[in-house]
Amino acid sequence: MRENTYIDFHDLPLLLTPSQVAELLGIPIDAAYDLIRKHGLPYTELDGQVSIRKDELICWLAGKEVSQ
Repeated sequence: MRENTYIDFHDLPLLLTPSQVAELLGIPIDAAYDLIRKHGLPYTELDGQVSIRKDELICWLAGKEVSQ
């Protein structure tokens, strides 16, 4: 696995791919998809592509819901 290219969460794009989430968390990409499928990591599908909103990832990791 390569070294993380982000310094902090402010550097992240607003929408993340499962690959970027895997890189951030230091896990394999299959594990990132498992977080979505089995553990409730919120995601959006745009044109068939899975995307995770940065604010939802941060809140999910903290165990909180994002206010709409």
